[in-house]
Amino acid sequence: MEDYEEFSCGFSAGNYASAYSTEDYALALAQDHEDYDEALENLRSDEPLPYRVGHLLGFFSSYELHEVPDDWRRDVRRFRCDEPTLKLAQSAGVEA
Repeated sequence: MEDYEEFSCGFSAGNYASAYSTEDYALALAQDHEDYDEALENLRSDEPLPYRVGHLLGFFSSYELHEVPDDWRRDVRRFRCDEPTLKLAQSAGVEA
């Protein structure tokens, strides 16, 4: 699977979780991945998986940055302003 496809799948899953499952991203992340700590470690690594980045941005896609809970604001800001992520999102057909 190409990076943009992984990103797109993650974005859709995160967006769905936000709309229909929970308002708590930690719970959404735990529901999406068997090992919460592993998923969180990957998300905050220097080279996170495109799926993880898409999931985070999809979950918070309807949030203004000041509305994102403090625990996740730094991560959301990092990826919304990251040039490679913006290019990946564009190739996946979503606005990060």
